[in-house]
Amino acid sequence: MLSFLVRQTVFVLLTIVVTSTDARAQLPLEVIQTFAGNTGSSRPKGALVDGGDGHSYGTTERGDTFGQGTVFRITPGADSVTVLYSFEGGAGGSQPSSGVIRTTDGNFYGTTPQGGGSAKCPAPSGCGTVFRMTPDGRVTVLHVFDPATGGGVPNGGCA
Repeated sequence: MLSFLVRQTVFVLLTIVVTSTDARAQLPLEVIQTFAGNTGSSRPKGALVDGGDGHSYGTTERGDTFGQGTVFRITPGADSVTVLYSFEGGAGGSQPSSGVIRTTDGNFYGTTPQGGGSAKCPAPSGCGTVFRMTPDGRVTVLHVFDPATGGGVPNGGCA
């Protein structure tokens, strides 16, 4: 009986994988934004997250006003990207290397592997931050990483 259940489970899993793979192959892809490097934001990082408001949100590691990365919003259907926040470096963090998450309070949270201004960090501008961003783009640094008291240079996002 156990052998039968194992074979049945494997068959079902293989059927789902094959069906899912075939379905993905049929989906058309459309480029809605090209990140143009030195003329704007560049190096998008992490997955896009559903903002619960009809928009998707993401980050870039470089570019925009200060060259230190951005948090942006994509408006589906309008094919437009709006930069909500440009990281300045220093105490405010810089170069987010993962996306943001949206939590039940309606805000977005993320990390930067640089900036924060910790003097004890080997990086010139600090060992990174944890930040909160409101849907309208206001950012608050919640934590500055310091290797002497708890690590630094986070390269993963919030989960």
